[in-house]
Amino acid sequence: TLAVHRMIDGSIAQVFPTGIHRTDGKPGWASQGKRVDCAAMNDKQIILALEGGQLVYFELDESGALRERTHSLVEDVRCMCVGAVPSGRQRASFCVLATFTNALQVVSLDPDSLFNQVTMQALPAQAASLALAEMIGDGGRPVLTLCAGLQNGVLVRSQMDPGSGTITDTRSNFLGTAPVKCSIIQAPLRAQDAALAGVPQPEAGAAAATQNALLALSGRPWLAYAVQARQHMTPLSYDSLGSGANLNSDVCEGVVAVAGSSLRIFELGDLGQSFNSKVFKLD
Repeated sequence: TLAVHRMIDGSIAQVFPTGIHRTDGKPGWASQGKRVDCAAMNDKQIILALEGGQLVYFELDESGALRERTHSLVEDVRCMCVGAVPSGRQRASFCVLATFTNALQVVSLDPDSLFNQVTMQALPAQAASLALAEMIGDGGRPVLTLCAGLQNGVLVRSQMDPGSGTITDTRSNFLGTAPVKCSIIQAPLRAQDAALAGVPQPEAGAAAATQNALLALSGRPWLAYAVQARQHMTPLSYDSLGSGANLNSDVCEGVVAVAGSSLRIFELGDLGQSFNSKVFKLD
């Protein structure tokens, strides 16, 4: 499985190297012999990168069917991401592609300019993963944030203008010697931070307010989040993880992850505590 997501119509779309499978009897899609290298998805849109530099774009219509359009690039895509569909909008406006030439391309998803390049950003190394989400920035205001995990263990974070797609305010952090895997998860949000970000307070008995946070995995897991109107990048006091994703169920909410050959489910504690520990065996 390359990617899986619950679509807005309630069906589950699962991307394989040979195409798309959908639940509830919804029609999928076959790649006709071309390998799917990577994919990006949200509630309404699916973007596939096929071998040979071909891009395939799908958008869910009112009947629940996937409308397809294709486009060819000069080079293959290593990884890609798309943000959530903004409230009150029909679709996300941009998709971000990382190629094998150490470059990021922001392309348009507007039907009249589909896959037209909006901007480009050079990277110091090849990208291993990408993530795009609205996160709380310094000052407590929501900021569309592009995260690029690199093969050399560096995490690159930038701000993206939601209207023009331009990239600004780039900063880097070295997280470890392993390639960085990026995932957007939900983390606890304090009441004062929720008020600054304009997040409505939940009613009594309802689930607590949350924020988009970045789970970045290298030699150890890291979390990027906001507390007291400031962004933080903190290592987690946990085992090394191979992959991780957000978990939201009737039983619990937190993170589901893989560590070696075991499946882990854990919750994030108080994000305001600056504490980290590591166990060393003594001879």
